[in-house]
Amino acid sequence: MGVIVVGIAVAIAIVLFSGNAQSSNRDAVTQDLVSIAAVAQEYYRKPAIFAGGGNSFNGFNLSPTDTGNENGSYSVDVAPSSSPVYKPGSTTPIPNPTQTIYLIGCGKEIGDDEMDPVKVCLKVTLDSLVSFPIN
Repeated sequence: MGVIVVGIAVAIAIVLFSGNAQSSNRDAVTQDLVSIAAVAQEYYRKPAIFAGGGNSFNGFNLSPTDTGNENGSYSVDVAPSSSPVYKPGSTTPIPNPTQTIYLIGCGKEIGDDEMDPVKVCLKVTLDSLVSFPIN
């Protein structure tokens, strides 16, 4: 009887730890995206003559150090990503004048679908950020 109780307790502990790791990774990825978004909004406001976007995200790109860290990998795009396949981080600049960009973060922990990693998207405009988990 004691072995069964211990086995159940261990199984419950594993499930709780896994859920906590997933939530922590999602929070860390979201925080990284918010930090990158602050840089993007600064770029947007900076005049083009001072290497900024001149009221656009045109030309904004991630530096090589912004494409990944211990929490996950990051990329920027002009359309929201809804596919479960992660598009790796890129340093390619935004090609056209746009007022909205999407930052995508792919974590290291397995997400809600229990197959693919945690994935978060952050919609960035001049004066707002909207975060939504993809997985």
